[in-house]
Amino acid sequence: MKAEASELVGRHDFAAFRSVGDKRIDTWRCLTRISLDEDPSDNRVIWWTFEGQSFLMHMIRIIVGTLVDVGRGKTAPGVCARALTSCRRRDLGVTAPAIGLYLQRVELKEEGADRWPRVDDSSSVT
Repeated sequence: MKAEASELVGRHDFAAFRSVGDKRIDTWRCLTRISLDEDPSDNRVIWWTFEGQSFLMHMIRIIVGTLVDVGRGKTAPGVCARALTSCRRRDLGVTAPAIGLYLQRVELKEEGADRWPRVDDSSSVT
């Protein structure tokens, strides 16, 4: 799983790694780090860490599900590199369920530079 995850670090077109509900045109993202470690007190638990500039809808869940499929032998190694090239969602593994996955922290380089979440000010009533 670690070797497969390392293929995703860097700037790539992650079009294959998004939900069908994500209609964004720009699917290029940069993952700066992916790490996975077994919990020392329970080897059934894996601690995943993803760092990047931005993410697509369900991107992390699709990555986790695919990496687990590779780890279990359900999907052949090299699947992530193939999907980065093909940009087809069907080339990847399952989407991991949301339960057990959570956002721990958001870090913004220029705090306050942009409003987040973005708000369409043109529809405000004054």
